[in-house]
Amino acid sequence: EYDLSALSLPSDNWEVLDELKKDSHRYYINVCHNLNPTPELKGCSTLASGACQKDPSGGKAYSLGRIAGPTYDESKGLMIRYTEGDADLCPGKGRTVTIFFKCK
Repeated sequence: EYDLSALSLPSDNWEVLDELKKDSHRYYINVCHNLNPTPELKGCSTLASGACQKDPSGGKAYSLGRIAGPTYDESKGLMIRYTEGDADLCPGKGRTVTIFFKCK
């Protein structure tokens, strides 16, 4: 069992840029806690979401859902999956994201 509560932010959110793509989405997460409402997350449901995806133009924001709990895989390491996010692209299938934790 892993306790990631030290990564939970009380009044802000972690911001991550997908560096693999040019003009990439920004991701906002809060580990072990719902997102905190901030101006960057306008349009994203922060009350029931631990992660949000914002499009590169700075426009639309999408909920990536609730935390499904940390898991550990021998080959992939420690990860958190968020599920049941906004289903605007494919009705009945909400957005999801998996975050992999690595030590450097």
